[in-house]
Amino acid sequence: MLLNKKGLLAINNNDYITALKHFDDALELDPNHVQLWNNKGLTYLNLNQYEKAIVCFDIVLDLDHRYTKSWNNKGMVLEKLNFFNDAINCYNKALKYDPKDEIAILYKKNISNRLKYYKLTHGHFKEALERKPNDASVWNHKALILSAIKQYYEAIQCFNKALELTKNDADIWKNKALTHIALEQYHEAIECFDRALELHPDDVNALSNKGLTYATLEQYEDALVCLNRVLEINPYYTFAIYCIARVYSLLKYYTKSVEHLKKTFELDIKYKNLAKYEANFENMKEFSDFQDLINE
Repeated sequence: MLLNKKGLLAINNNDYITALKHFDDALELDPNHVQLWNNKGLTYLNLNQYEKAIVCFDIVLDLDHRYTKSWNNKGMVLEKLNFFNDAINCYNKALKYDPKDEIAILYKKNISNRLKYYKLTHGHFKEALERKPNDASVWNHKALILSAIKQYYEAIQCFNKALELTKNDADIWKNKALTHIALEQYHEAIECFDRALELHPDDVNALSNKGLTYATLEQYEDALVCLNRVLEINPYYTFAIYCIARVYSLLKYYTKSVEHLKKTFELDIKYKNLAKYEANFENMKEFSDFQDLINE
């Protein structure tokens, strides 16, 4: 079906709104087409609209309960929402209809390992907090472990507990900020970086990540203020120079972007590999100076 192919092409180009339009137009012609509903669900998944994605996958499974792709996709959404047991049930359903389904096997294994690790670390920190319930560092480390296994909401609770005990630890504020970023709570992240910077105004790590967060919010001028402040403190802080290149690319100031990329590579050539696959440079792929720099 031509509209389905157009939708998939739009997904490949990260144009999810156009993809949805193509799938909706196709579903008007064939409302019971399971592949279309599945692809529409995947589009919502890419847009982080998880409830709408689940609705689409459920429609597929009402039409064809043996459609393993949608069982796996629904499992992926539930996993992102931290409903791990429900996600495992979905992977089990996929394996019921296709015992050799490699995606279901892999995702079920990964989630099972995460749950085992979570139970192990949970027991360790439970004992530590029974001994030292008012130790902010223990709460902070528990939060870091929870964040590492993507238990972000529980991690935030632990960071909050740590900050009740000590509000003057910049590292805890930065750790909490990064967890908010993982949850796409960018304004909350900036507030945390600000608290860290009140304690250590010249913290180049906090300033760089605050700048990147502003860039994610498309507040590019604010991003550049933060990143240029980093270079005032440390002119050779490679990560900040690289981030400035990313921001200039998003602003379509391609010459400035390439200039900063060149400086980045002079300081640390490992960034060249990173730049080849950096989404922020996608709109610069046809710019000859960028291609020359990447390929030289």
